[in-house]
Amino acid sequence: MRKICISKGWHLQLPGFSGPVDLPNDYSITMPRSKDVPGAADNGFFPTETGTYTKELFLPVSSSHYILDID
Repeated sequence: MRKICISKGWHLQLPGFSGPVDLPNDYSITMPRSKDVPGAADNGFFPTETGTYTKELFLPVSSSHYILDID
């Protein structure tokens, strides 16, 4: 079995930011903290935004079986 690392070259899209990132990534720690956010101390006073990570994978057609193992 051949293993390929896919943690580099992802794209992150969220309100106020769109750009390349490598995983692991926690975009919320770059946002300003506020005591008024939902969850307050439970989420570290970080705002609750929704982000989308995307990556295109190009798999050779020479193999008919692939396993994506996300840990």
